[in-house]
This record gives sequence, structure tokens and C-alpha cells, in this order.
Amino acid sequence: MLRNKQWLYWLPLLTIVAISFLINFSAINKYEAPPSSDYGNYLTQVDILHGYDVKNWGLRYNPVFFILLDVFLRIFDEFTALKIVASLVFSFAAIPFFLLAKRISGNYFAALTCTWFFIFFEYYSEMIAWGGNPNFLGISFMLLTLLSLVNLFEEPSKKNILLAGFSLSLVVGTHFLVAVFIALTLLIFVTLK
Repeated sequence: MLRNKQWLYWLPLLTIVAISFLINFSAINKYEAPPSSDYGNYLTQVDILHGYDVKNWGLRYNPVFFILLDVFLRIFDEFTALKIVASLVFSFAAIPFFLLAKRISGNYFAALTCTWFFIFFEYYSEMIAWGGNPNFLGISFMLLTLLSLVNLFEEPSKKNILLAGFSLSLVVGTHFLVAVFIALTLLIFVTLK
């Protein structure tokens, strides 16, 4: 009975994700072209993944975000794919944030409330307006890494070691600045321990 009650909290969480996606997509979709020059660079990086490297510089950014974008470019035209992926990236952050807040607080309602305020906070919207889809996806993976590390410290197991390593590799594969940030955070934690 209690287990079924816990699943009820996933419905409000998915509602937060869906509302965030719709708000982000409608905001970005007000313009025919995406609002930032970063989006053109994203298309260039996907072209480089396909071997179309005009300047012959090679891939200059971590590839995880561009692989995700490539999947959507195979289904949609460029502008639609860019808008959908941007909206997904900023909406996806609700899930790892909720899981981490639930793990720390031990309370589903508190985690949902924190997630709501995190996703719909004014400064979060400003970060979205700046662009930076890869680094924001990296922040989402960083939240997953922190959750995995909390689980690992509380219950050392092969499963938790693998999850922590995998989520950390997603951070490194998504954006180098987020990887530096989490490395410094882990270094400070180990030093303080």
C-alpha cells in the first residue's frame, strides 16, 4: 500500500516536467529561429560528429549533448529539433533535482515543493535565456552524480559504485566546466573528510 502511494508522487513530478517543457518550448517557439547564436554552433558540432568538419578543427566540445541533438535532428528539421532539445534539457533537470531532494529530505512532498520552486524560479528562467544547453545538461548529470555519491557513501556496493561512475562520466562527457566544478567539489569534500 505504501509503495503505491509513493508512485503517486511521480505524477506531480512528471506534471512539473511537462509544464516546464511547454513553457520553455512556447517561449523559444515565439521566434522563427532559436534565440542564441549558440544554437548554430550546436549544429556545427553535430556536423563535425558526422565528419563534415569544414575548418578541420575536430570536435571542440564534449559530445553527449550533441549526440542527443543528433537523434532529434534525424526526426525533425533543424530549428524544431533545437527547440525541442533545449526545452527537454531545461525540463529534465526536475527529475535529478527531485531525486536528490527526496534522498536528502526523506520527504516526497518537500522534494516536490523544492523541485517546483527550483524549476519555476526566476533565476532559473534567466539561466535558460542565456542558452548553454550542454552545460545545463551537465548540471542535471551533476545532480545525478551527487545523488549516486550520497547513495554510495551510505551504502557502499558495486551497483552504487557503477552508478556514481556512470553519472560522473556523463558529466565529463557533457561539459568540461561542469566537470571541473564537480571535481573541485569532490576535492573539497575529500579534503574536509
